[in-house]
Amino acid sequence: MEPQKIHYLLEQYIAGQLTVNEQSELYQQLLLPENNDLEKVFLDYIEKGAQCPEPLDDDQLLSIFRQIVSTDRLGEADAELSKVISLYHIPLWRHWWAAASIIILLGIGLYFFMSDSYSKTRDNKALIQPVIPPGKEGAILTLANGHQVLLDSLGGGVVAYQNGMAVVLEKGQLTYDANGLNNAETVFNTMTTPKGRHFMLMLQDGTKVWLNSASSLRYPTSFTGSERKVFITGEAYFEVAKDATKPFRVMVNGKAEVEVIGTHFNINAYEDESILKTTLLEGAVKISPSVLSTSAVVLKPGQQAQLIQAQINVVDDVNVSSVVAWKDGLFNFENMSLSEVMKQLERWYDIEVVFEGAVPDVEFYGELSRTNTLTEILEAFKEADIKFRLEGRKLVILK
Repeated sequence: MEPQKIHYLLEQYIAGQLTVNEQSELYQQLLLPENNDLEKVFLDYIEKGAQCPEPLDDDQLLSIFRQIVSTDRLGEADAELSKVISLYHIPLWRHWWAAASIIILLGIGLYFFMSDSYSKTRDNKALIQPVIPPGKEGAILTLANGHQVLLDSLGGGVVAYQNGMAVVLEKGQLTYDANGLNNAETVFNTMTTPKGRHFMLMLQDGTKVWLNSASSLRYPTSFTGSERKVFITGEAYFEVAKDATKPFRVMVNGKAEVEVIGTHFNINAYEDESILKTTLLEGAVKISPSVLSTSAVVLKPGQQAQLIQAQINVVDDVNVSSVVAWKDGLFNFENMSLSEVMKQLERWYDIEVVFEGAVPDVEFYGELSRTNTLTEILEAFKEADIKFRLEGRKLVILK
């Protein structure tokens, strides 16, 4: 194939405009034996300048290159590509007494530190899959009358009126404008974030709530009684507006109640998690299990209450930045098992994860941006010799 033709196909690939036939043609040509210098073709393409809608940085070029070339030839290609894209592998001079493989993830560069040295073997032979994008801002607002509003597709402005109160969407944030509210009947709305979505809203009292993927918040449009009560499932981060006359109460999955006056805290209460976790960043909260088999506990900043089968355990000196990393656009996999990491990926990328055998004994460390595609995240798995295949939106972890 003429180099000009390959350059054209690369441009179409980056722009997301390849037809099915062109995509097949590109992959087949780059994998032919006579194209052993495909990395040079790619470098030549970069040097001559890609006709892309937007300029590409080094990380994007590396990601594209890794997606295009076959996995069993990446080792050879990396050496040539490193002339223009820096990707350093740094050894870690320490001993690990656990049997688990250790992965360090530091941004999209994916720096990997292993106990001695990480395996360079890449045994994943699956065909290149379509890129699964990361989650994004969006939610479904269910009004008191049952009408649903999809917030993903709306621009700014008033999205609904309820009992004299305007529901306003502005810059991706939902607020309730109480102007003209006079003894209106209290009605409840529900904000739901499907898998692959997250959202932030401000309640009528000024309390801010961030919802992680696969979560929901049921709340009144105004707080007119002696308390402020909301209901959550999944995971949410709260910055509660102070009002000593009206305690703020969060009812969690019918399993616990969190009471505050004004504070910042995170609740993780997914149904597929065995532990319900409430982490305090500032202020004070009181945790009470719904089943009164144990007394309530009051948390101090930096503590985490873990509810396990109606019993509360308090953990001190929690890494709170790790707990709320999701709110700041990051994955923090500090000390997490592979199964825990997979649950986060399932929610954010709206995929299904299946383990064909026993869950591999792997521990993860560090942070990654939640703006990465699934393909970029999965690069880490290859370095840890975790074998998998991607079938559409199903990720199968092999034995």
